[in-house]
Amino acid sequence: MNAEISFPIAEPPPAGRPSATCDERSLHRTDRCESTADAVQRRLDGVMAAARFHGIELDSRDFRALPGEDIPSPAALVTWLRESGLWAKAVRLRWRQLFRFQSDAPLVLLFSDGSAALCVATDATRNVVFLKDPRAASNDAPIAVDELRLTQLWQGELLLVRRVRGASPEEEPFTLGWLARLVLRERRNLREVVAASVALSVLQILPPFLVMVAIDRVLTHQSMSTLALIGLILALTAGYETLLGYARREIVEVMSTRLDARLNLHVFSRLLAPDWMPLMDPDIMTSVLMAKQRQLG
Repeated sequence: MNAEISFPIAEPPPAGRPSATCDERSLHRTDRCESTADAVQRRLDGVMAAARFHGIELDSRDFRALPGEDIPSPAALVTWLRESGLWAKAVRLRWRQLFRFQSDAPLVLLFSDGSAALCVATDATRNVVFLKDPRAASNDAPIAVDELRLTQLWQGELLLVRRVRGASPEEEPFTLGWLARLVLRERRNLREVVAASVALSVLQILPPFLVMVAIDRVLTHQSMSTLALIGLILALTAGYETLLGYARREIVEVMSTRLDARLNLHVFSRLLAPDWMPLMDPDIMTSVLMAKQRQLG
């Protein structure tokens, strides 16, 4: 974007000069069409640059304008972004409202000539916004623009673009609901733990009843066969209780390790956000952590 924000105004012919010929008028129409096409492409480039910031690559050939419009309207651009998997909304704001946005994501300012620019930062103390040409290189510095210069082209229209929240677990906000869904992913192990806990509860209350039966039947009637049967049942109960307790502890250990690995992976990806972290599968990370735990244990 040029340092000076301006828009072309056709100058009237000087007094006494004859009006433009047909060839001159055709040349003016051709220049005007080329200028409009360049502005339209610049607007599409601005939308694609905003989508690229969120990790989505768009192709201008996929854009479909609404019938009867020469310049892409905000509604058509929003539809294009939403079909590409992004959240987008067209709004109309005043100059002061631009300073309320604290996100690092760029805002797509839609100009009245059909072009667009990216608002990448604001400075309320200097009362300026920093705009960047969508076609500029990533290392090019933005240009500070004040209200007077911006309002010559900008009438308050802009696009808000961000990733769809909840589209993937990695993009969801860190809440108790997200943590509950993370735990429910282990519902199979949870069912086994609940079943083992219920069985252990039953097995724990079974021996007192067997002792009562032994006192009532064996001591009273001197029935050795009943005593042998009760002893066998007690032995089986103790064996099953030991096996179920061991199995439940193993399941809880595996489940807690997997949950801890997924939670650590989510926290690291949010805080550090290295390039390789989103590519690592949580199950692989879980296996690595369990191997390290066996080595330490």
